[in-house]
Amino acid sequence: MNRSTMRRLTTSILGLAVAAGAGAVAGAITSATATPVAAHAASSVNGPITRAEIMARAQYWVDQGYVYSPNAPSSYSYDDDATGTSYRNDCSGLVSMAWHLGNSFVTGEFQDVDGSRPWDDLASLHDLKPGDAVVRSGHVELFAKWKNQADHTDGAYVHSFNQNNESVRNPYENSNFGILGFDSWADLSSYTPIRYDNVVDSSVVTGDVNGDGLADIVATKEDGTMWYYVNGGDPAHPYTSGLQIGTGWAMFDRITLGDVTGDDFADIIATKPDGTLWYYGNNFNSNPTHPYGSGSQIGSGWAGFDRISLGDVNGDPYTDIVATKPDGTMWFYKNDRPTNPSRPYGSGLQIGTGWGMYDRITVGDVTGDGFSDVIATKPDGTLWYYGNNFNANPAKPYGGGSQIGSGWAGFARINLGHVDGDAYTDLVGIKANGTLWFYKNNRPVTPSQPYGTGVQIGTGWNMY
Repeated sequence: MNRSTMRRLTTSILGLAVAAGAGAVAGAITSATATPVAAHAASSVNGPITRAEIMARAQYWVDQGYVYSPNAPSSYSYDDDATGTSYRNDCSGLVSMAWHLGNSFVTGEFQDVDGSRPWDDLASLHDLKPGDAVVRSGHVELFAKWKNQADHTDGAYVHSFNQNNESVRNPYENSNFGILGFDSWADLSSYTPIRYDNVVDSSVVTGDVNGDGLADIVATKEDGTMWYYVNGGDPAHPYTSGLQIGTGWAMFDRITLGDVTGDDFADIIATKPDGTLWYYGNNFNSNPTHPYGSGSQIGSGWAGFDRISLGDVNGDPYTDIVATKPDGTMWFYKNDRPTNPSRPYGSGLQIGTGWGMYDRITVGDVTGDGFSDVIATKPDGTLWYYGNNFNANPAKPYGGGSQIGSGWAGFARINLGHVDGDAYTDLVGIKANGTLWFYKNNRPVTPSQPYGTGVQIGTGWNMY
């Protein structure tokens, strides 16, 4: 296998991308090390907070086993968020804590969407994202995820405090009363969807930034800064210190990495909320402290896609785009950079349906044959593999899938990349508590379960 094939970049769509903000410009180069932090300590009270952190804070109360105030409504108990701020043990206290508000608001206050509070209502339930909330008279819940991204009428998973002495209902396990955190569409239809004004989106993606054949990590924070974590080659701790390599990336709502130009260095493809598509070439050799300097618009009309990923679908040296729409259709955009460098992703081809059943999709060369396969998870935590059959069926390269694992519901993000430098893409996951995990690809030995046993390789990644 040649160097170009070995280094074809694989990236994932992490569900959460980057919120709107200022323009992408050069920033001061600073360093940071991913060190242990509390699962919910990245934000400040009433300050900007990522969706990942909101969900981690809610899960903290689940993990602690806190229960709804036993003597409510005559009196209420309080518990802290492990940073010194206490919140009331009821439904509105749970949402206040998850959003890291300055005090425990009551449910009636969450219904105030006239601009007097730091949250607003959404146009539709369909606009809900992880970390938003739903409120009705007497009750408020934290939205976690749709059961079926393609059909929201199948209901949604939530974090919710409901009755005296009951622990937090959540998407992953029953409460101490034996009830899962789930709402049917009929239930949801009785609520008003709301969003915290200070919620922001972030991004963590993998790719070969420096051209050494190993997958590095590029991450953005809610303040729009971009950080680069080089893969040092130590399998036990491949990602240690990070460097800030830019600012202003908050204007993009999705960021992906891939070798757009075929030179073995990962470029950036990003979208803005207006649907425009942008390309940032990799200039690592000339400017390693700021490899992604200036970008150019290379397309429009991408707002209709809910997930966008880069991977080499057709086996040439250029990464293509694989994208899905909310209706569950999957689309393939061939990279035509050699013939149309100003618009490499022009026309798309629908290559599948039914992908809305998956809550996370990532693309990478699982089999080591130079073609990008698909790895996906369902809300029940099962892991699925779709092999690339482009040569046999280019109109539908990802036909039949097989389950290759379970227990992945605890991960907030998953990503594929050549972490250890062999021909097979490994899996990197981040749990809600900020721990970073490495799953080596063992397909040559166990093809039915290539990602069997994981190793924790870092902490503190919930800062992103």
